[in-house]
Amino acid sequence: MRSVNGQSGRVLALCPTLVAESLDMATEDTVRAMLELAAAFYRYEGARHVAIREQFDMTATRFYQRVNELIDDPLVITAHPDLVLPLRRRREQRGRLKRAV
Repeated sequence: MRSVNGQSGRVLALCPTLVAESLDMATEDTVRAMLELAAAFYRYEGARHVAIREQFDMTATRFYQRVNELIDDPLVITAHPDLVLPLRRRREQRGRLKRAV
């Protein structure tokens, strides 16, 4: 496997066209739907968990683990910066709040 920027097996795509070609459409739609759900505002946390279960058939814990993997993936960042960057900022902000306590 090739190693680029310390990540074995993953070649960074610098062109959005290459990103679109490297992710098949079903995966691309699923990734976008997961990011949109993670970024959406829900008045009650339980409503988000129900939506996660209905849409993706996974637990909320697994969903958030997957979202955290996605927002660190360079291909996803390149393909969906409008969704990824706010989620990364939120995660960093929560981390700072946890460390402050």
